[in-house]
Amino acid sequence: MRKSSTRRRKSKSATFFPIVFLVLLLLAVSFYVVSHFNEASVKGKQISENRSAQKHAAVTQTPAVLTDTESAAESTPSETPAVSLVVSTLAEATLAEATLAEATPVELIAESTPAEEEKKLLQVYFMSVGRNDGILIRMGDECAFIDGGREVSAAPAAKYISEELGIKKLKYYIATHGHDDHVGCAGMILSTFETETILYNNDLSLRTMKDSAATHERRELIDQTEKQLFLLNDTVMIGDAVLTCVGPENIVLRKNKDDGLENENSMIIRLTYGNRSFLLTGDATSKNFSELLEFHPEAAVCDVIKGAHHENPINKEFLNATNAKYYVYSTGDNFPPKGWDVNKVRETGARVFVTSNSNAGSTLFTTDGDFLDVATENTAPQWKLDINKLKIRAGKSIRCTFTLGKNVIDTLYWTSSDESIARVEYDFGRVKIFALKPGKCTITATHFDGSTREIAVEVKK
Repeated sequence: MRKSSTRRRKSKSATFFPIVFLVLLLLAVSFYVVSHFNEASVKGKQISENRSAQKHAAVTQTPAVLTDTESAAESTPSETPAVSLVVSTLAEATLAEATLAEATPVELIAESTPAEEEKKLLQVYFMSVGRNDGILIRMGDECAFIDGGREVSAAPAAKYISEELGIKKLKYYIATHGHDDHVGCAGMILSTFETETILYNNDLSLRTMKDSAATHERRELIDQTEKQLFLLNDTVMIGDAVLTCVGPENIVLRKNKDDGLENENSMIIRLTYGNRSFLLTGDATSKNFSELLEFHPEAAVCDVIKGAHHENPINKEFLNATNAKYYVYSTGDNFPPKGWDVNKVRETGARVFVTSNSNAGSTLFTTDGDFLDVATENTAPQWKLDINKLKIRAGKSIRCTFTLGKNVIDTLYWTSSDESIARVEYDFGRVKIFALKPGKCTITATHFDGSTREIAVEVKK
């Protein structure tokens, strides 16, 4: 019995250990497989995520133009647009370097062009200085002042320029000719503004400047200021604007400032900036204008003309040649332009401004070389047209009257929205509307300050 029992125990033991070993072996293999499977899954997920990120980067990330010029110079040759690539992996960075080396302009983002530099403004002030001339030209920090009249008239203008505009320095004081109603204020101007250079065209101008100066100190200041002759075809710059002397053809020396023929020595100055131009005529005469049309007709064409000799007329031939859009009378209330002369100017299509205190006052033109804007010191008083609606048969005409205000000169500018339906003819103080064919249009009157009144016109058969 014992032997048999022992054999059975040995048999069971021999069977038990192999089974346990197999079980342990299976467990070990299973653990190994599971652990490696998990690791492979994690790696697979990371690879998938990286690939996804790379695809996303390829779609959404583009080369960015460098704005740092030093970085651009270091990274690429001068003939290749400097770019910076944003990458997500080292492998992609290597690829990016290869791509950059072989890049064509199509693959690179277009270089941004610098923002267009803001255009500088030229300002031209026709100052209210009584029956005199006073013109301020300003661009940036550079200024020139032309004439100014006698001291008593120029003093308010000088105060305005200094205190309101904040101007303390002039590049040029320009004396057009030797009459004291133009250059009598020179000593006062030079004592108010630090002035680099006096531009003049004959010695009588300098003598009149000194004779009109109120103090010895001002006469000395005129002597001490640098002087430069400004004769036919000479040019100077105010900022980017060009001032050119286009007349007179010749200077004939006069003995004293009371000689009326000194007007024939008056400078004619053409001021240009970009596509805009001004013709500043001083006291030039019909003789001067005839010479200008004969020898330099292109110099007569302008956007703005300052009427010669204050309230006096310019001959119509020259006025038509200028093709001016704006005409400025530099004169006072006691010397208004004649109605027939205003009509002559308006018939050319130009808007008229009068610098007298009851009218536009100081008038400012501003341009960037293309646009041209105008503003006036004064506001037009209450004014009205006697009609605002009109029905009229084709072939008929009707007069229109209006009220402008006391001492206000009729400088209204009239236009028709359709001149084939109705057109306007105006005389000083009244207007005539001609009906031409059936239809509707608008007649517009514009005052010196830009305010308007309209007449709705209906033309019937």
